[in-house]
Amino acid sequence: MERTALEGLQTLRQLAVAGDLATLCDRYEVALLVVHGSVVQSRLDVEPRDLDLAFRGRIGARGDRVGLTNELIDAGRYDQVDLMDLGQAGSVARSRALAPDAVVLHEERSGIFAQEQIRAITEQMETRPLRMLDLKLMAA
Repeated sequence: MERTALEGLQTLRQLAVAGDLATLCDRYEVALLVVHGSVVQSRLDVEPRDLDLAFRGRIGARGDRVGLTNELIDAGRYDQVDLMDLGQAGSVARSRALAPDAVVLHEERSGIFAQEQIRAITEQMETRPLRMLDLKLMAA
């Protein structure tokens, strides 16, 4: 696929508006799907090298990350997709994926993105002292 990450994002946005992305997310029991990273940051001097996506499955969902990744690649017609499961990610990665510049592509119900942002930021703040202690111990 000879497309750019920005073209892949544009295609996914069009599918979101058309409702097709919601159908895909429903099939994989995805409650939230966001785009984050370099593709949403406004830097004209650097071409994004991949399309960073993050998702949160519905509570109790079995999940098929490989299937979801493949369908997102096919849907966006862009094969450099990096998909993060927010339920499995660490606190720092989760808060970065849910940063204010993230773009919500699918939200099963209004407010999920905000709830996940608050949860991620709170957990990152609460675990910071232990992460700093780990770094000091590793450096010693």
